[in-house]
Parts: sequence; structure tokens; C-alpha cells
Amino acid sequence: MNERLKSRPPVKRRRRSTALRVLKELMKNPLSAVCLLFVVFLVLVIIFADKIVPYELGIKMNGSARLLEPCAEHIFGCDNLGRDMFSRMVHGTRNSLSMGIGVTAVVMVAGTVLGAICAYYGGVLDMVIMRICDLFLCIPGILMALALVAALGPGRKNLLIAIGISSIPGVTRQFRALMLNVISNDYITAARAAGARDGYIIIRHVLPNVMAYIVLTATSSISGMIMQISGLSYIGMGIQHPEPEWGAMLSDARTFMADGPHLMIIPAVTILLVSLAFNLLGDALRDALDPRLKGE
Repeated sequence: MNERLKSRPPVKRRRRSTALRVLKELMKNPLSAVCLLFVVFLVLVIIFADKIVPYELGIKMNGSARLLEPCAEHIFGCDNLGRDMFSRMVHGTRNSLSMGIGVTAVVMVAGTVLGAICAYYGGVLDMVIMRICDLFLCIPGILMALALVAALGPGRKNLLIAIGISSIPGVTRQFRALMLNVISNDYITAARAAGARDGYIIIRHVLPNVMAYIVLTATSSISGMIMQISGLSYIGMGIQHPEPEWGAMLSDARTFMADGPHLMIIPAVTILLVSLAFNLLGDALRDALDPRLKGE
């Protein structure tokens, strides 16, 4: 018995080998490798934004540099108030992307917990939570978020609360369906019969079998969250001035499309590239984590 236990590979080693295998699979494909490196670059921009360019340049107004086109001094030009566009884009990355990643993390954790509770315990608790989710799912997510922001008021905190509340029901229902398939297996029944605690079964047997799908959902959801944040900020319901944010920058650029097209092109292309990178990275992760889905 002891020899058999010793022969089993440690859990940490198996997880490490899986991560290395997935990383190798991603790097084999040039497109997924570029997307992964681009995402890593964005994360570094978030961390070192203050080191790259001072935040003050993005909020300091300069009338003489109004609508200045890209040049050596201002590589992205200046906006209608003479603020440096490069600084605003760098710190806008910190706002838009960190908010997108943060709200996605909260939604994934809440959806995983609620989905596990519904799938494992079932009964009245499952019925009540699912009916509440159905109630929220009757309204499209973006409309629900817009209504909540309108009720709570514009701002970073209220924006994140609104998007989180509107996104959790759909994720909860999705993860519940995945976990129901796992819980119906015989080894879950055997673990229950052996007297294992509910929390132990969920953490050690249920979650590891759906973790790949959770990672895929999270990666693909980030782009949608960024689009929602930018969309609500575009109509004035998100981050308020003078803080830089991609959607708000697009909104400010509408009036100056003819005189300063770079004001709209730069944030629009950035939103497009970031969303595309996360979507393509999600597809590549799907193929790496579950090769049976490759090509579908």
C-alpha cells in the first residue's frame, strides 16, 4: 500500500506538467503564440504604466498642442484638449483591461460557487437559484447592465457592479450544467458512500474536471467584458473624466473625426486587437486543453 502511494506522482507536479504542455501547445501555433505574447505585453503595460509614461501627461491640458497629429514628441498625437494620447492610451489600458480582467474573475468565482451549490445539492436551493437566474436572463445582459448603471449612477464601482450582476446568472447556469455531468459519475457516488465531506468532493473531484472549461470561459469572456465597459463608457455611464478609458476616448473623438481622425482610430484599433487576441487565445486554449475539440 505504501509503495503504491509513493509511486503516484504529486499533484503539484501533474499540474505543473499540464501547464507546461499547454504552454508548449500554444507556442507551436504562430497565431496563438503572438496572441499570448500580446496579452503578456498588455499585462506588463498595466503593471508598469507609471514607468512607461507619467499619468500627468494624460490629464494635463495644453492649448498649443490641440489636435496635434502623431509626431516624434507625441507619438500618438494629442486630443482636443492638448493631452498626450500615448499617456492616455497607456493608462487607459490599465483602466479598461484591469477592469475587464477583474470583473471576469469575480463573475467566474461567483458562477463557479453558485453552479457547484446548485449541481451538488439540487432540490429547493437549486430551484430557487435557477429561477432567479432565469429572471435575470430574461433581459439581455447589456440592457441589464445599462439599467443598473442608470439606477446606481455612473462611475467605476457602479459600472463593475452592474456588469457583474448582469453576467453572473448566465455563467452560473453554464457551470451548473457542466458540473451536473461530473456529479452523475460513479466515482462521485463512491466518494459520498465513503463518507467524504461535501466540500472535499467538490474541490477534489468536481472542480478539477471542469477547470479547463472555466479557464476557457474566462479567457473568452474578457473580450466581452472589455466591450461592455467600453460601450457603457462611450455613452457616459462608465469611468468619468479626466480618467482615460478607451470607450470614453472614442466618445470624445466623435466631434473631431475630420480634424483629428487619430483620436478615434487609435482607441478603436486597440479595442479591436485586444478583443481579437483574447478570443483567439481562448480558441487556442480550448484546443490545447481538450484536443478532441480541435477543428470544431
